[in-house]
Amino acid sequence: MELGEFWKRFNEELAELTPEQADCALAWLADRDSGAVLDAIAYAKGRYPG
Repeated sequence: MELGEFWKRFNEELAELTPEQADCALAWLADRDSGAVLDAIAYAKGRYPG
């Protein structure tokens, strides 16, 4: 999948999630790579992880 196509699909899928479903998705990801999830949250808050 092309990067542009990925982001289009990502945004469409994300827009359809309820807050509970988004929490579930983050928990699933955290079980696989907790550091990446924490970095992503920090990035979203404007704190750019090293």
